[in-house]
Amino acid sequence: MSKIRYLLQILLGVLVLLLLFAKVSEDFSKIKSVSFDVIPFILGIFAYFGLHIVMSYRIKFLLEKMHSKIDFRCILASHLGGMIVGDATPGRSGYLLTSKFLKFFCKCKTEKSLAAIIAPQGIEFLIKGLGAGAAIIYLIVKSEIVKDLLLVFFLGMLVLVLGAFVLLGISWHNEQKSKMLLGRFPYLSNYVHRLDKFKSHSIQIKPYITQIVMLSILGWFFIGVQWYFVGKSVGLDLTFLEYFLLHPLITTLMFVPITPAGLGIMESGSVIALYLLGIDPGTALVFTILARVNSIVGDLPGLYPLLKSLAPNQD
Repeated sequence: MSKIRYLLQILLGVLVLLLLFAKVSEDFSKIKSVSFDVIPFILGIFAYFGLHIVMSYRIKFLLEKMHSKIDFRCILASHLGGMIVGDATPGRSGYLLTSKFLKFFCKCKTEKSLAAIIAPQGIEFLIKGLGAGAAIIYLIVKSEIVKDLLLVFFLGMLVLVLGAFVLLGISWHNEQKSKMLLGRFPYLSNYVHRLDKFKSHSIQIKPYITQIVMLSILGWFFIGVQWYFVGKSVGLDLTFLEYFLLHPLITTLMFVPITPAGLGIMESGSVIALYLLGIDPGTALVFTILARVNSIVGDLPGLYPLLKSLAPNQD
């Protein structure tokens, strides 16, 4: 049944994309006239890889605070494996499998790796939620945004903030409520019996919230640079500030657990947001598809740890 549900989610995402293409079909002539510069696109991939470095360093930093010293290259490979799985799973929930890669490649205990991932991810969601709120205010001031569109973005932001509280609740709430939250996640529910160890490790990293916040904002900056370069590759006339604000707003829709990584949903939100800033829908659609492709290309090195972890044991 889970395979059937996943297939339906993929089909739904593709259907939403096709409907979006049909909606902007009158702008196809403009799409054909959009010039593409490969150099900024490649620079966007390098900027995105800066995010990988920051997130991997965050895991390493927190594991060291839990008295586990692991080689950075091993953590980076595990993180990339989690990212490539996240690209294909609803709500990007597959990134939690980074803990599996850390155990497989780095011999890191699952309780520690989950502690280094779940609470920081919750904090990152909160920061993105605040960024999305700032972007909504910016769009209200900058354009004549209508209430229906505002509601769409607000719901995306709400999903992210609620997800943040769930992840932080699992990490730092009392044990009974944490077990209840943990049991709602297909992968995490397997570790309810290890909750006491997981929570003890999570408490160890709680004093380092400031460092987690700073690293999360640094990662947000790299994504802003990535989107800036992708925008330059198709000639969008937006400022870096606009890319910096739009990213958390639009990518909140990637975490709506309806289609794999918000396929179709994120693209629709992007077209709406960019249209409010004066970008024609056809060009906006090209940009958002290229932004997703840019990220997937940047995540492709994660195929190696993924395939290696799935390969039969040769011993």
